[in-house]
Amino acid sequence: ATDATGAVASFQITATDVCDASVQVLCIPPSGSVFSPGATPVHCVATDASGNTNACSFQIRVVPRVVLANSTADSGPGSLRQALLDANAAPGSNVVTFAFTGTPPYIIHLLSPLPAITDSVTIDGWSQLEFRGQPVIQLDGSNAIATGFAAASEGPIVTGLNIVAGNSEVR
Repeated sequence: ATDATGAVASFQITATDVCDASVQVLCIPPSGSVFSPGATPVHCVATDASGNTNACSFQIRVVPRVVLANSTADSGPGSLRQALLDANAAPGSNVVTFAFTGTPPYIIHLLSPLPAITDSVTIDGWSQLEFRGQPVIQLDGSNAIATGFAAASEGPIVTGLNIVAGNSEVR
């Protein structure tokens, strides 16, 4: 996790050549650069003494400490699902904040269970501008794929928030 400006990312690329022990590797952007939040492509080219080259590309993903959910969609950029995936991917504690547009209540219609929360996180529904002591964000799992079945009279079970990490808070 990092702040909104980015994080320094260090990486090491190793290239070998049977005939040349000193293969040169050039990466753009180079290791040690500050990477902005989000995914940044890195392209590296290895060149041996004879001028032979080979290339590789990969992405470095920087997740900010505060992750914004601004879409009520089930998945995709700005969704609660993506915010939880990002928070799980970043070591250390994260905060999920909300900035939905329109008129409350804001209903997130889940099509499948949300990912289990595996790292400390605060899901801060109070951050939504219209919050005035009463919840304005709702999770609706009525269209979600069931994860199991209760007694026949109770129907399918759909897991909403599955928090397996300690030191987490939902408000």
